[in-house]
Amino acid sequence: MKNQTLAAVSGPGIAVLLLVVGCATGGTRAITPPPDCARWQALIDRADQAARQGRWNRAAALYRKYLKRCTDGSHSIAARLDYAAALRSAGRLHDAFEAYVELLQRHPAAAPRDRVLQHMFEIARHLAQQRHARWLFGGFTLPERVVPLLEQIISFGPGWEGTPAVLLLLGELHRQMHEFDLAAEKFRRLIEKYPDSPEAEEAAFAQAACLYRLSERYPNDRGLLDSAWSAISYFLDRFPRSDYAPMARSYREALLKRRAQAEFDVARFYDRIGRNPQAALRAYRRFIRKYPHSGWTDAARRRIQELERQLSEN
Repeated sequence: MKNQTLAAVSGPGIAVLLLVVGCATGGTRAITPPPDCARWQALIDRADQAARQGRWNRAAALYRKYLKRCTDGSHSIAARLDYAAALRSAGRLHDAFEAYVELLQRHPAAAPRDRVLQHMFEIARHLAQQRHARWLFGGFTLPERVVPLLEQIISFGPGWEGTPAVLLLLGELHRQMHEFDLAAEKFRRLIEKYPDSPEAEEAAFAQAACLYRLSERYPNDRGLLDSAWSAISYFLDRFPRSDYAPMARSYREALLKRRAQAEFDVARFYDRIGRNPQAALRAYRRFIRKYPHSGWTDAARRRIQELERQLSEN
């Protein structure tokens, strides 16, 4: 399964890309407005007409004007959906995202949550891959601008079926920012909560890769070394035929050498610095049992013979 987290969305133009659903056609508003909102129906009619003409900013302004006067009820929910959709079609993605947030906050029980969360995720995913002028952002949207949007989606959508994809993208953005600890935590959360999701394979490898990078960054941290080893072993056990398996095996070989060296260094510490021949002897023997084919095994065997001779003489 190849990495499709930031895969480009095909289709010319923002209007096609953003998949405007039911915007300003009147189809989402089959409900008769309550009496206190009926007198503002002309605003909705004008907004619908502007949307049909492709005048998205004008439509958005009119929907917003209506919503300032009629804030509650099912009719308001439909108007808010059309307002957000008009903003999306106008390319005002951050404003559209905030409109969806406002909808969920005002109508937590009545709003079509799954549909709204999907729209919010489409916006965040598009922003994550959107190119900007290089002199502004180095060619890409800064990932830290998208991370809070994804966190909001997760907070609104416990149990939503799209959460694994959100977590995968969130972890990927943290990885782009070299925040490998935060990235690994998001990938771990995905694996633990959604082990059978389509995103689990990629998340398992990504978690292992992040922990591997952290173990390189902090080479003296045995805990990180062991965590990276465990994550890579889990991935290869669970997905042995994955496209990522060859890279994972190369990580495992590198970690095996580093784990062996760390174990050998412990024995050498007891031997050379601690000057504790009995502890050193136990450590060297333990090392050989765990790593019988390492690059340090012959040296450990020679030192065991020397220590055994010294101890027998004493």
